[in-house]
Amino acid sequence: MIASNLILFLLIPIISFSQNFKLNGEFSGQNTDELVLRYIDIDGKHISDTLEIENNKFQASGKLEGVQKVLLTGNIKSGGMEDPNLGYFFIEPGNIEVQVEEDNFKEIKIVGSN
Repeated sequence: MIASNLILFLLIPIISFSQNFKLNGEFSGQNTDELVLRYIDIDGKHISDTLEIENNKFQASGKLEGVQKVLLTGNIKSGGMEDPNLGYFFIEPGNIEVQVEEDNFKEIKIVGSN
């Protein structure tokens, strides 16, 4: 009984650990004023978050259930998966930094997420 209570006591911080993420991004390009970040939040809802680019920077925040695959789009040219302004990557709860270049979303650089 004591052992099971001890295990439960040790798991409480893990269970209640914040699922928040904060994404700070740097964007280089001339023809894009906003980006769209799409992901599934902690409640299972499909989120489509429009991110304004100001001084080559953008940011987003939300809640995730563990690691999540996200889609980031800019000025879509073809609408296909090979569009140069469409990129997928993974994020997880925590602080994440992203660097993305117009017409080269396939080479997104991520810091702070495995």
